[in-house]
This record gives sequence, structure tokens and C-alpha cells, in this order.
Amino acid sequence: MLELKEIGLRVASLRETCGITVAEMAEKLEISEDNYNAFEHGDYDFAISTLNNISIILGVDILDIISGESPRLTSCTVVKKGKGYV
Repeated sequence: MLELKEIGLRVASLRETCGITVAEMAEKLEISEDNYNAFEHGDYDFAISTLNNISIILGVDILDIISGESPRLTSCTVVKKGKGYV
């Protein structure tokens, strides 16, 4: 249940940063404000498709919402045939 609350808090924070009200978000997701509020408070678990729609609306990667961290490529190695590491 703690994870749901953390995800809800992240969504609420991102939503507020974007200047979107609860009513506007609920309307964009085509759900009731009560259900949306329950999600932000960690009392209700949404489908992954809803989290994806929330991430699109907020302009963030879905993993930012789920884990609280942005996925980043930190290193890359290229190996060419017959030449080892480049």
C-alpha cells in the first residue's frame, strides 16, 4: 500500500507543477474526481494504461511515476567485429 501512496504523491506533485487541477485531470482521464482523488491518496490502484495516460498528460516517462527515477543511459560500449572494444 505504501507504493500506491508514493505513486499518488508523485502524480499529485507533478500535476500541481504542471498547473493542472484535480478536476481537469479527472476530465482528461474520463473518470470521476472522487476516483482520481482516491488514486492520488493511494486508496485506489489504477491500471497501467491509466498510469500511461497520466504520464502522457504530464509529459513524463511512466517510469518517473512508478519508480520516482528517470531512466537514463549512463554508459555505452561498442564492439566491432574483429576489433574488440572501441
